[in-house]
Amino acid sequence: MKRNTIGGLIKILKSILRKCMPLKQQATCEFLASNKCPVTHDKASDINAVALNEEQLQVLTQYPFTDTKKQVRDQFLLLCWTGQRYSDLHKLTPANIHTSKSGMRYFLIEQQKTGQMCAIPILEELAPLLAEYGDEMPAVLTNKRFNIILKAICRTIAATEQGQAVGFNDEVTHTHNAGKLVTTERFWEAISAHSARRTFCTIAYDHRMPIAQIMQVSGHQSQKVFTDYIRRKPQEIHERMADEFAQEWLLRK
Repeated sequence: MKRNTIGGLIKILKSILRKCMPLKQQATCEFLASNKCPVTHDKASDINAVALNEEQLQVLTQYPFTDTKKQVRDQFLLLCWTGQRYSDLHKLTPANIHTSKSGMRYFLIEQQKTGQMCAIPILEELAPLLAEYGDEMPAVLTNKRFNIILKAICRTIAATEQGQAVGFNDEVTHTHNAGKLVTTERFWEAISAHSARRTFCTIAYDHRMPIAQIMQVSGHQSQKVFTDYIRRKPQEIHERMADEFAQEWLLRK
């Protein structure tokens, strides 16, 4: 398991024990002592920290997958162009599609994790995919099965000449424990459903979309967490936010 998963399970188990054990027993339980078994987490940016670029998305889109692999690939692309979590994939349906006064189609959903309402524009890159399915995407698989199939898809892409040319088989490095542990794997191995969210945020950032607007679509409530999703240096992001604010200020004067 990932460190975050282990830490979460330990935290839940400690909560159960605190509710079940008398105070005197809690005082002598080494497992509950923070210095004996601390709940530690890796930074979000250190786990599965890969985002696909537009060239990689194009290669992924054009590969002739069929059946379940095609469905999973297409659902992954849907997440890449909407920036939503896998838990909200089942909400990207015709029932939640609206049209603005200007004719722009968008999804309007309540995100499961935060309860926040998000308006997600249907970008031109996504329109052909939705049209192919009549806006009704295939039934959602379990997250575990989805990720297994997605990795098989990306492994297939990585074995092709086009896939290698755009970096699907490149080696990527992850750091853990504040840099004390370094692991490596192939780019295709690091891709999961959550990579789609990083992909959306990073591509939108590279297209110079205002950071506040990207966060509104993705549903991020914390700038710190959002910064971890962008595969760019934090200083670069902070400077850009300052520049955008100054430009908006001048326009409104």
